Amino acid sequence: MGPEGGFSASISHAPGPTTVAVVGDIDADTADAMAAVLDDALAASSGDVIIDGAELVFLDSAGVRVIVGARNRLAERGDTLELRNLAPSPRKIVEMLSLDQLVRVVERSRD
Repeated sequence: MGPEGGFSASISHAPGPTTVAVVGDIDADTADAMAAVLDDALAASSGDVIIDGAELVFLDSAGVRVIVGARNRLAERGDTLELRNLAPSPRKIVEMLSLDQLVRVVERSRD
């Protein structure tokens, strides 16, 4: 998917969970684009899905809504959603809204 208002995402179907790498913002302007990417990822995945937020700059309630929707669809089929590598700002939103109680949140990897 190409840039759309400070947002892009790519899907990786390497062995293991499907990974969605996000760049930029997931907000009211880009939530529909993120929802479309997650729809594609869930349709192509037969298991768990990871959202890699290493390059996620900003997350608002519209983005959280999209993430919760994907989490709920995965849970219905017995799979999980994981957030990985979140920067401090998106991580704070995740914690303030208790999203970390619904999805597994994995700290930034140390290289």
